[in-house]
Amino acid sequence: MQIKKAFTLIELVFCMMIIAILSVIAYPYFSFGKNDAKLIQVKSEVELINASLSLLRNQFLFKESKDFPSILDEALINSENQKLFVCSNSQNHKNTKQCIYSVLEKPIISSKKSWMKIANTQYRFFINTKNYIDFSYNSEKVFLECVSLNCKDYGF
Repeated sequence: MQIKKAFTLIELVFCMMIIAILSVIAYPYFSFGKNDAKLIQVKSEVELINASLSLLRNQFLFKESKDFPSILDEALINSENQKLFVCSNSQNHKNTKQCIYSVLEKPIISSKKSWMKIANTQYRFFINTKNYIDFSYNSEKVFLECVSLNCKDYGF
């Protein structure tokens, strides 16, 4: 009768403990959470909006016009499924609070899981159900800026 060599129970437990310790140490370095993905999304969208606003500002300067848009869209406040940062009316309305020029070619649709318009010139991005970042459009600077207290925590 031949005797087969195998691992003892102590050796198996010891190997499993080593693997568990290594995985606990390595997990934070390899985990990429949903919140991280949302932060990357909002940073890229804010940069896209500000780049479009910068282009718009340069076009206004070449036309020697100082009538920068006072609002960025015609979306309803605190309403879902609204088109943000896009104007359906492209006519020039001077001295009115109407949307003049579209900032983006394709709109961002408002929802409680991403962007929401909370005032005429203020927007909120929901990272999750408890955390959000507020942004405000400054028509003097022609810039969408972060106005939340936690802006620096998120890298804005």
